[in-house]
Amino acid sequence: MRYKTDKLFRYGQFVSASAYSLGHGGNDAQKTMGIIATLLFAHGMSGGTFHVPFWVVITCQAAMGLGTLFGGWHIVRTMGSRITHLTPVQCNCAETAGSIILFGAT
Repeated sequence: MRYKTDKLFRYGQFVSASAYSLGHGGNDAQKTMGIIATLLFAHGMSGGTFHVPFWVVITCQAAMGLGTLFGGWHIVRTMGSRITHLTPVQCNCAETAGSIILFGAT
């Protein structure tokens, strides 16, 4: 029975992990974009009106994507396997709760 439950929640992890990643990206990248845009505006480099330049959006998205690509797996492996062993049910619950909190904060 446990095998069937774990298998079911492994598929559910695709949804919960996707929501968690989307929440992180929305929260972290927007903060970085805001800081860069504010600095550009404060130094008069963005014109007379406050806006986030498109190159800032693309740069922040690329930095987040590359950081996740090259460093994300090491963090996931350490947190999920080396520090504590998590089952698919526990991972699904943690990712879902984390994504709800991140969407609320964003």
